Amino acid sequence: MHMSPTTFHAFPMHGHHKMLAEGYRTRDAHVLEWMSKLFPTSDIQVHSRPDPFPLRRLAMRGASTDAQLPNVHDDYKTVLTVPPLRHPKRWWVNSIRHYGTVVKNEATIVWNPMMGLRGEIKEHQGPLHVDLLDNWLEHEAFRTFRNEVATSYANLFRYATSVTANSESTLRLALDHGRDDAVLVPNGCDPDKFSSNSTASGRPTVGYIGKIGRRLDVSLIRSTAESNPNWKFAFAGPVLDREVGIALKRLQNIVMLGDVHYSNIPALLQTFDVGWVPHGVSKGQVGGDAIKIYEYRAAGLPVITTPIIGTRERPMPGVTVADANAHGKLIRSLDLHNGRVPRMPYSTPPELTWKAKTEKILALMEVHPSVS
Repeated sequence: MHMSPTTFHAFPMHGHHKMLAEGYRTRDAHVLEWMSKLFPTSDIQVHSRPDPFPLRRLAMRGASTDAQLPNVHDDYKTVLTVPPLRHPKRWWVNSIRHYGTVVKNEATIVWNPMMGLRGEIKEHQGPLHVDLLDNWLEHEAFRTFRNEVATSYANLFRYATSVTANSESTLRLALDHGRDDAVLVPNGCDPDKFSSNSTASGRPTVGYIGKIGRRLDVSLIRSTAESNPNWKFAFAGPVLDREVGIALKRLQNIVMLGDVHYSNIPALLQTFDVGWVPHGVSKGQVGGDAIKIYEYRAAGLPVITTPIIGTRERPMPGVTVADANAHGKLIRSLDLHNGRVPRMPYSTPPELTWKAKTEKILALMEVHPSVS
């Protein structure tokens, strides 16, 4: 039976305060933003991951209520406890018991893969949707509590009324757990936020936006940058792995821009000539779908990427998929006009927008928005 809920519950991967600090740039944030627009008269209750009290100031740093969506409310809690210092990732498990009670009969969407450890999940009576992001069973950083991850996934897949996956890899995770009804809903973008007008100046620029950590192929980046000394390589994003950050800073034609707020990303992409995805394909990959590719193309950038999940299965005009050893040569072969790589304008199909992705998830939950 289709319905339009007056209250909606959402369990994001991290927390709403993180979205307010960074901008709504992750998949769960984009979907929440569109839920807010599609359900303007509904109350969307966001249940952020609780944090130990000593981490509250760090977690709230940069969060601004100016960006607060009018009908989204957060119950972010702090816990009077010391975080697990030796194994800080263990807090993903420990934090689950500190959530408030999961409402049993109201529409709920889950991104936090550890929520299957909550007993109420087994008793949920309303629509319970699980939207898969990365496959945590493949996360090296979470190997010390892999058993808990497996238990949580098993419960989520057992009791969810509907499941979506962001890539072919996470879809296999659902299928392996018997969810033959799981639906592939890859990532997308909001094309209206981006412009294909170039503001690039100076040396031709290859640009990367995203997390700077183990998923990057440092050897690929080094060889490509060194073989193209007349190009600038710009990296925008938080440094998650100190060694990777240090390695990139050592290269003379690499510029580290730091973490850029999502509201400033469209203007930043206008300063690039090429969008780059130098991800490794044999390690550090956890089954996600690169949002940056959709955003690069919405900005009219030609894209060069390694053959990460989805790039072969779902080819996109203007995206060149190549093994690591070919990237340097591909960049050298680009035709420059007055020192710039011409834009390749791209009209994002409606089905690749975050609005369409959100509507598809809502349809699987058998809820319909109050506005179209």
